[in-house]
Amino acid sequence: MQCVLVLANGASWESAALGALQRSRDFVVLKRCVDIADLMASATTGQADHAVVALDTPGLDRIATEHVRRFRVRLVGVNAASAGREGDSIHEVAQWATRLGFASVVGVGEVDRLPTVLAADDTSAHLDAEPPAHIEHSVDPGTSAGAGRVIAVWGPAGAPGRTTVAIGLTAALARRRLRTVLLDADPWGGSVAQQLGVLDEVSGLLAAARLHGTGSLSERFGGVCRGLEEFAGVVTGLPRPDRWQEVRPGVIEEVLCLARGVGTVVVDTGFSLEQDGTVELSGRSGRNTMTIEAVANADVVVVVAHPDPVGLTRLANGLTELDEISPGSPRIVVLNRMRQTLGWSAGEVVAMTKGLIGPSVRAVLVLPEDRRAVDAAVAGGRFVADGPLVKALANVADALVPESAAGAGRTLRRRTAGRAHQR
Repeated sequence: MQCVLVLANGASWESAALGALQRSRDFVVLKRCVDIADLMASATTGQADHAVVALDTPGLDRIATEHVRRFRVRLVGVNAASAGREGDSIHEVAQWATRLGFASVVGVGEVDRLPTVLAADDTSAHLDAEPPAHIEHSVDPGTSAGAGRVIAVWGPAGAPGRTTVAIGLTAALARRRLRTVLLDADPWGGSVAQQLGVLDEVSGLLAAARLHGTGSLSERFGGVCRGLEEFAGVVTGLPRPDRWQEVRPGVIEEVLCLARGVGTVVVDTGFSLEQDGTVELSGRSGRNTMTIEAVANADVVVVVAHPDPVGLTRLANGLTELDEISPGSPRIVVLNRMRQTLGWSAGEVVAMTKGLIGPSVRAVLVLPEDRRAVDAAVAGGRFVADGPLVKALANVADALVPESAAGAGRTLRRRTAGRAHQR
């Protein structure tokens, strides 16, 4: 005997649906829910196997459906006309419901067949609806080297210049003619838009969060990712840190999945990996969910640290935290803002750092303090153009995307030849 939750939103078909379920020997109605919140709470008990939901229920979005499905409750939708999506056909509503995670959709006149639909295999489709477009995104074989990789730039508390490193890596890869998307996923103090002089009234990340909730992000991702130059784009972050709650679990993961289809993805993250134990039960977002999802879905993590005793101690502790979120993931440690006043050479700092790290760290690289170039870039709202920092970031790009190094050499030779010709 399997238990069913019913959320009809006061629709006239509810009595027919209840009658059909009551006549069946295989199903029992566990509860008639009054709204989405009641449905989510009832699913949390773990007693329900199915949920029959009116598609015109207020508040029905991906956040609600993902919460219900997290507790292994299979969703079946009842499609009443346009289901609140004015102008959509019945087939379009079915596709929308499928993107939200509904296993099947029936019409109002078919509710007497609910026992048969509920008994069907989860892989079967009651209507000819396309699978969720966001689940798989293959990379075009013709795209440039490095396409599809996610590089998360993370560092423990006090790690200097995470955003500067993320922006610099984006610039370094774009200069190699690699299509690159920069995502600002810092829930504490994202500043990518400000540093690049992007005067956009709409946050790309918040726009993505809203589209994720309606299941239409995959269709409209192009409007979320703003172009910076020919080979670089950006998804801007939170306009204010207190709006982190609007980015629910799953948003960053879907944005990364879609951005992989464009090219290499560089993610600027927050510093904290502390997990909120109430997220699993409540379905709401934790403050650090954005950072955790970015790190967990990254192909490689660039760990930024300060090259002094305090920074190296925090690095050692941070790598331990990172192992809990993404065990064994490839990492590159970047010691940022190296300067002579620290009292030791870059080689000595690298040697000390190698004594603190584990086998998952592929390389330890040093970025020099280049305050003049960084200040000029921030003041002009652009990428750092030249100087020792740019050259050092090119070394990091070589380590992250080795196959792009040859392209970088060709680009440098073209630029040098062009300058010589101008003379």
